[in-house]
Amino acid sequence: RETDIGITGGGNGKHMVYLAGVTDHHVEDDAMVAHIVQLVEAKAAEIDAGTTVSMDTLHGKAA
Repeated sequence: RETDIGITGGGNGKHMVYLAGVTDHHVEDDAMVAHIVQLVEAKAAEIDAGTTVSMDTLHGKAA
């Protein structure tokens, strides 16, 4: 589980998003770039702050 944020797919206009190396959720083509930017910016802020925050909190899931 080496990857903090990953994306695969594209078939039928959907992509699978992986957080911390684990399958997390789908994102549609039209929202993909903005969504990935949001995830990367949140992860960068976490790294800068020296904190560990579950990526799942971005999606309203229990951490």
